[in-house]
Order: sequence, then structure tokens, then C-alpha cells
Amino acid sequence: MIKLNSLRINIVTKGALYGEEIQFFKGLNVIRGNNSSGKSTVFQGLLYGLGMEEIIGGKNTMALQYVLKDKIKVDEKQLPVIESSILLEIENQKGESITIQRYIESDTYDPRYVKVYLGKIISETPKPDIESLEMYLHDQNAAKNLKYGFHAYLNTFLNTDLPDVSYTDGSSKKLYLQTIFPSFAIEQKNGWADFLATIPYYKIKDVKSKVIEYILKLDVLENQKNKENLNFEKKIIEYQWEQKYIDLKDILKSENLKVEGLNIKPQILKPEDKIYVRRMTADGYKNLDELLEIFQSELNEIEKESLPKTGQISDKLSKQLDQLTVEYSKLNFSKQNLVNKIVLSEKDLKGYKKEYSETINELENYKAYKKVRKFAKDEDVQITQDLCPTCSQEVKDTLLPQDINQNYMKLDENINHLKSQKDLYLAFIRGQENQIFEHEQRLDRLSDKIRKNRSTIKSLNREMIADDRIPSKFIIEKKVNLESQIRHYQKIKKRIDTELQEFKDISKKYAKTLGRIKELPNAFYSSEDLKKMDFFNNKFKSLLEKFNYRSYEIRDISIPYDNYFPNVKGLNLVKRVDEKKSEGKIKHNSSASDFIRAIWSYTISLFETSYKFNANHPGILLFDEPSQHDMANKDMNSFLNVLASNKDCQSIVFASFGERDDIFKQETKGIQDFHLVDFSRRDKIFQLKSEL
Repeated sequence: MIKLNSLRINIVTKGALYGEEIQFFKGLNVIRGNNSSGKSTVFQGLLYGLGMEEIIGGKNTMALQYVLKDKIKVDEKQLPVIESSILLEIENQKGESITIQRYIESDTYDPRYVKVYLGKIISETPKPDIESLEMYLHDQNAAKNLKYGFHAYLNTFLNTDLPDVSYTDGSSKKLYLQTIFPSFAIEQKNGWADFLATIPYYKIKDVKSKVIEYILKLDVLENQKNKENLNFEKKIIEYQWEQKYIDLKDILKSENLKVEGLNIKPQILKPEDKIYVRRMTADGYKNLDELLEIFQSELNEIEKESLPKTGQISDKLSKQLDQLTVEYSKLNFSKQNLVNKIVLSEKDLKGYKKEYSETINELENYKAYKKVRKFAKDEDVQITQDLCPTCSQEVKDTLLPQDINQNYMKLDENINHLKSQKDLYLAFIRGQENQIFEHEQRLDRLSDKIRKNRSTIKSLNREMIADDRIPSKFIIEKKVNLESQIRHYQKIKKRIDTELQEFKDISKKYAKTLGRIKELPNAFYSSEDLKKMDFFNNKFKSLLEKFNYRSYEIRDISIPYDNYFPNVKGLNLVKRVDEKKSEGKIKHNSSASDFIRAIWSYTISLFETSYKFNANHPGILLFDEPSQHDMANKDMNSFLNVLASNKDCQSIVFASFGERDDIFKQETKGIQDFHLVDFSRRDKIFQLKSEL
């Protein structure tokens, strides 16, 4: 909640101080002044004091009237402004008061500088030892830095508790305080053009809806936030899983291993689901446990017996050498065949890609030609009748040379045929790529086996010429190699087991996140939200009727739950800017004066709904010249009566009342309890305060 207590505007010229001081009260405040007297300048001063001048057209002094920063007119003279400033005294829900000082024109202070006095210094005589804080705004972190950022401080002082919302860059940050002000502060120049017309963008997704959801404290805001957070969490998990899967594949590839039971997309892994890491051997695929078991068994066989002498096993070694030599030749032959297959497959793949590219180009040409024909039909030219537009000679509906005399496919048949060809070539390309990948995997395995055979053959050859009396070096090397392989695969297994456990952990997170997404309500609007929206709708329509809205039947107007802004039979309610009717198009719109009535109704209904349901409206309404477009006096009277009846809302209305006393009396008739600040007898609101 915010209550404005007092405003003081100081304008210093050479030798004199000009300005004005205005007190505000709870309930309806009417600031009466003639056109061009300075009413809107006072309105702007309020917003400037709060750092909210963006809703009137720009940051800092850009949007302010010239009288505050350039020259002030006094007795037909234009006096240069040497220094000007705003003092604004405000109060929060706890009854705590602060006074905000902000300079407009100054050689000493930048407009981004703000001084906050911790107490009243306008409506009361300030204490000599009153504390003050120095802050800044409209610069980096002014909305976040709690010590020096003015908007961050103001947000805390007013206890607005702004929600996190989604931004167009994908981030989630706090809703800016400046975005909520257009829902209750309507300025004269642009504020009456649309609902929340002057709302700053700030790259917030669907910012208007987010403001209404905040003001009404709709549960849908939290539900949407939860959904966005959970979907973001889901994407993070999917990314983590994919990266881990790619890392695992890289680890396995270097060891000629493959994984089964895992996909690149996240899975919910159940206890019965098995994940295997295998390697191709001469006896088919073996998982790591089986490989380790084989190696260990071979090692045990060697260790069971005493180490043999070379002479004792020479026949056995000779026979083994012969077998390995034959196998080595076969492996090399298989390797060469496989290399040849890869070369041929790569050649075929290159051809398929070329055919695919040519088919794509040809398809695009036919599509483009079809467009030309379509557009030509719109113009009724001869080419669409299969005639040359120059010589009227027959032109066949084909891209083949015209002198070929044969049956040919029509244009659409050609396009469909080329689409089929494109899909066929794409299937060939994918099949060929998969085949090459499989060949390369097999080639890696063969190369590894050839390397090991070569190493074994060398060892056997050395063994055959060694001294028969010494222990077999071949058996020793075999034993050492087996021990090395066991250690290596045990290390690999340990690493892979760790990786697989991480997959299981990610899977649990994934299942939990999916469960939380499923638990989100199908209807994002809670029963309390529906009550608020029903009240909002009914209050809006009752005020339209009270203010004599006549452009459409009020029963056909509603505020939809998924949009929050009024429409007529499903089409947006907008101000009519063109009186001409366009045949074949339906556009529901309001007359200019009725659209003003709609904004009155909407703005007040928003407050009353928030107030009834103890939501987040700050409890203040500001209107600059609400009587637009020759508004009927009785309707303006109804508007002011409704504002005056809301005793717990501070309403401040800046109006000229046609610069006539009789209109003022008509439009305020019957309103007893309101505070009037009457400048109508002055040519200019800002007066001489003292000589300097």
C-alpha cells in the first residue's frame, strides 16, 4: 500500500524561488486547474518523485514539462530555470513515512541521484537530526541493490513482494515495480489509448497479463512459474543425460566397447532394467564381467602349474605359431576386403548426396515455377494457358526441353515425384552412413586383433629359438599380459560403473521432475482465481452500465480468464480510430468516449477486486484529465462518486472541468466527502515563494 501525503515542487530562477506545495488525503482528491496551468506538471512531479517517469515517456528528465527544466513563464517573461527539484512525502501500510528528494535541473545533482529522508519534512517541521539515505535509480542494479538502489528500497518500503517472471531471453527475474504503475496511474497524453497503455516493456513475456495476475494475486501466476521452472529443470536434466551419454560413448569407443540398454534421451530406469557394456570377440559379444572372467580363468590355468621350460612345450608352441600365422593371414585378408567395402560405400554415399542435392534444387525450381504460374493466373496472363505470352506458341507444362515429343508428367506430378525421390535418397544416405559406421567399427576390432596376433607371433618366434633350458618367455609374457588386461578392465569397469550409477541418479531426478509436472493442476486457475475473475467481470460490467457505456450490449462484453482484458464476443475491445466499415471483417470497438468509460471501469474494478480479496493493489488511483472526448457531465459525476465511495483508496484526479464553474458543480454534485485543491483562479499553478 502507498499513500501520497505531500508534494513540493521547487523551481529556482535568478533571484527567486517559485513552486507549489500540495497536501493529499485518503479518499478522493480533486486537483482543479485550467488547461496549460500546470496540472499535468504536478501529475508528472508525483511520478518523477517515485522514479516512475518512464510511464510518461522516458527516463529522468526527458518526459518532463519545460517549466521544470528549462524556463518558467512569469508576467509574460520567460525566466531560465537554474535549479529545480521534487520533494514527495509518502506513507506505507505500517504508517511509516519517508520523504523523497529528487533533482530535475541541477549543476550539482544528476537526475539519477535520490535522497530519502526517514520521516516527514513537508507536512511537519523536520527534526534537526532526521536521518537520510543517498541512493540512485535508472542505472545498473537500481532495482536489486537494497542499500543504494532506490527502486529496490522502495519495493521493500512498500512491501510489494514482486514475483519472478519470465523474460524473452529465457531468464527468470523479478517483475519491475515500474510495470505495475500503469494499472493505477493514467496520464493524459498516452494513458487513455489502451488498457495499461504506458506499461514499460523490459523484455518481460506477456507483461500486461503478469501485472494483472500480480495485482489480483492470482494463483495462476505461481502455477505458471512452477510449470516454467519444472520444464526448465526437465530441459537441464535432458541436457545432462545427453552430455553424459556422449561422454560414455567416447570412453567406450576407445576400448571397442558398446553400451546396450541406454539411449541418448533420458529414461526412467527401473530395477529390472539391465544395462550392458559389451565387446565383440571371436565368440560374439561379451560384457565386461565375462571378459574379466575369461582373462582370470586363463591366468589361473597358468598359475596352477609350475612355469614350463621352453623345450618342454616346443611342439605345442610350434603348432600354436602355425595356427596364428594362418589366422593372421585371414585377418589381413578380411581387413583389406573391409577397407575396399568402406571405399565403395563412401563412393556410393558421395553419389547419393550429390543426387539428393540435385533433387532438392530441382524440387525448388518446380515449386518456384508453380508459384509463377499461380501468380500469373491471378493476373490472367497467357503463360497460365500454356501459351507463350510473346508469340502465342504452345508451351508444355514441364521443365524438359520443349522439342522433346513424348508424354510427360504434369507439374504437380513432377513435384510429388521429386519429393518421393528426395525421401528415397535421404533413406539411402542414412542407410549408407550406418553401414560405413558399422564397417569402421568392425575394422577397428580387426585392426586390434591383428595387432595382438602380430605381437603374439613375434613372441612365439623368439621363444622357438631360445635356450630350451630356460623358462618359457612366451608363457611369462602371456601371464604378464593377462594380469595387465585384468587390471585395465577392472579400472574400466569401475569407471563405467560410476558412470552408470550417475545415469541412475539422473533417472531418479528425471522421474521426480516428471511426477511434479504431472501433479500440476490441469486448470491453472484455482477456485479462488475463478471467484476473483467472476467478481472482476461483474464489477467491470456494472460500472460500464453506471457510466453509460453504449457502444455495445454490456451483456456481450467480458474479461476472459486467459487474457484479462475486455472483449466483445471474443474480440478485443478497442477504441474506434476509423469510422469506416470494412466489408467481410468484424472488429468490435468502442467510441472514443466509451473507451474512456471502459478504462474508468477497468481501473476501478481492478482495485475493488484486489481490495475485496486482500490482494496486491497498492490502494491508490491517479487520473490525469479523465473527462476526455466531450464526456457527459453526468457520467463524470458518476465516475467521481464511485471514486469517493471507495474510502480505503486514495484517488487523485487532475481535471479542468471545462474551465467552467457550472460544469465543476455538475460533475461534483452530491459528492460531499472529497478534498479539493483549486487552482482554477490562477493562470499558472507555480507561484513566487520567496526572493533569493
